[in-house]
Amino acid sequence: GSLILRDLVARDAAVTVVARSAVSRARAEQHGAAAIVDTLAGLAATSPAGVVVATPSATHATTAMALLAALPEAPLYVEKPLATSTADARRMLAAGAGRLFVMDKWRYHAGVQALAHAARERTHGPVLGLQCERLGWGTRPDVEGVAWHLLPHDFAIVDEILGAIPPLRGAQVHRRRGVVTGATALLGGDPWVECRVSAQHPLRIRRVQLVCRDAVLMLADALDDHLVVARGPLDAGDRTPALERLPIDTRMPLLAELAAFMAFVRGDGPPPKTPAAEAIAAVERIEEVLAWESA
Repeated sequence: GSLILRDLVARDAAVTVVARSAVSRARAEQHGAAAIVDTLAGLAATSPAGVVVATPSATHATTAMALLAALPEAPLYVEKPLATSTADARRMLAAGAGRLFVMDKWRYHAGVQALAHAARERTHGPVLGLQCERLGWGTRPDVEGVAWHLLPHDFAIVDEILGAIPPLRGAQVHRRRGVVTGATALLGGDPWVECRVSAQHPLRIRRVQLVCRDAVLMLADALDDHLVVARGPLDAGDRTPALERLPIDTRMPLLAELAAFMAFVRGDGPPPKTPAAEAIAAVERIEEVLAWESA
């Protein structure tokens, strides 16, 4: 939330923050909040032009439903995921269709957008597959684990590059003391999709690879200023491919998605990416991944 506040203030927005604890209030003051209230009713009383919901995932549904009722016209931008159950997501859509959106910042990442362009235009031949890896060490100390925390990012990337999230074909889920510490989701078929997340990996990896007929395009890290394009025969033994660097914009995607939301709120821009009707697909897939073991 503090990063969202920072970037909104940097774009000259006057932001009222709901902050209940002394620590949260201090953080809001530090990052330039125009006003601070301690309840959603207090926020509604200020008649905001738009609202960003940056709360724990499990509270997205109750928070958004309360705001949709209290503010019948203001657009809402909810951090990913839209909700942690499909039933809640559908209730939110019914209440806020047309003004409820999800903050999928990876859809605004220049590297992901470059991969989407390559897939759409077939610049390296048709797409054969897409692989997303989001690995690191440690997870949150609650049952949300990495499923609801990390998989939404990768499903947003899949949606941006392929235009939809394909059906789930298989999954494997790792748990430690009831907390999801890793998951692999296999989706689609032509093209195939593999999404792997883990909180038990010694290296921090945020990697996306688009496998095309004539090349493999890779965003090796979120902060990279280029894509790697690999080419070469696959039937000539173990060898190093020919590598090319394709420059990309380094503007931070959080700033880009907030700029899009602000333009929409002002009335001089299109709706931001991932409306609630589209965001439900990611919620459905995560529920399917978590249920796969018992299916």
